[in-house]
Amino acid sequence: MEKFLTANIARKTLLTSLLTKNPICSWRGKPASWPDIRTNAEDGHIYLLCDTRYPIGFTATATGGYSVKIDGLAYADYETNAQFSMADWSGYTDTTGYTIDYPEGATKAHIIDILPQTVGENITVFKCSRTAASGREDQGVLWAHFNLTNVIKITYAFASETQVKNALLQAVTAKNNLIKYKVENGVQSGFYSSFCDSTFLEYLPILKAENQTYPSGVYIAFRGAPVKKVIIKNNNGEETMSLINSSKVEEFVIENGLTLGSSTSSQGDAHGATKLKKFPKINDNKAENFQMYNCPALEPVNIDDRFNDIRKLFRFYGTSTTPTPALTSLRVSSSAPFDGASPQIKVDYTDMNRAALVQLFNDLPTVSDGQIISIVGATGASDLTEEEALIPDSKGWTLTR
Repeated sequence: MEKFLTANIARKTLLTSLLTKNPICSWRGKPASWPDIRTNAEDGHIYLLCDTRYPIGFTATATGGYSVKIDGLAYADYETNAQFSMADWSGYTDTTGYTIDYPEGATKAHIIDILPQTVGENITVFKCSRTAASGREDQGVLWAHFNLTNVIKITYAFASETQVKNALLQAVTAKNNLIKYKVENGVQSGFYSSFCDSTFLEYLPILKAENQTYPSGVYIAFRGAPVKKVIIKNNNGEETMSLINSSKVEEFVIENGLTLGSSTSSQGDAHGATKLKKFPKINDNKAENFQMYNCPALEPVNIDDRFNDIRKLFRFYGTSTTPTPALTSLRVSSSAPFDGASPQIKVDYTDMNRAALVQLFNDLPTVSDGQIISIVGATGASDLTEEEALIPDSKGWTLTR
């Protein structure tokens, strides 16, 4: 019996090891009718599974150009950065494709294989591009697999705010479960907008920045995307909370943390993340403005912002219809100017109790420009004594409750 148990444990350990190391096991949610685009995937190639009800267009960058195969059959060669377009699959008959029954209404899919024309070269940029002359185009990428190890620019990979979106994209997988993404100077870098409005997205590999020279472009990257966990490694650390705007992500695991705000309130915003459970890791970069609101699923969080002596605005709040109770305490710097737009501090409809509110009042700097602190609907607002409620006033603040 002991010998059997030992052997069984050894087999399970080996199986676990193989599953961990084998990139084909990185995503196990593949619908039964879909072909597995990871099977026999060749190094340096990108594979797309595409729903024939929708067009597909993209550009790729590779020294010497790139080639496209459809269902394993050579389709065409393209110069680097030139566009592949399939505006209507109904006229394509060279291959029969694959019968699928998911998502609802889908009947057929094709596998597009993208590869460098020149042996030894790499695909260094990939992004979907509309086939139509104007408007934001719905495209049909269901699944993408990056079977490469080189650094690649994925800015606008599957979406842009004005040109294209892949709402049905369910998974992005990669060799070794890792995409090394390129970062450049400027906002629209990194994975800016890459997965925006991919409302079926459930899986992403680890995203690792090539270097820490510049912050990754993170704005609206996951808007509407329901992927449960996003893992980002080697990030610069200057990325802001705008990463989570209107996403349905439950957890962000970010190696070097996010900056709690930015120099402009709109870029520091974090709002509408209705599924977010864990407050992301925050680094010690100073920032002027921060707003977070309407994130009702967050687990309790205590924020200590006392190191930030340049803070102009801090708002972490909910509303009567969408409370954000997670905030249980907030500390601020008594040296911060808090000279942003009113209310300069807002913690409405949070779980800050009487003790936490009094602590915040005692932290407040003395001001002279009519600054406002709003605590409407906060758990401890109605429990404050008259003396405690006058603490902000003694420092030049107006208390709203």
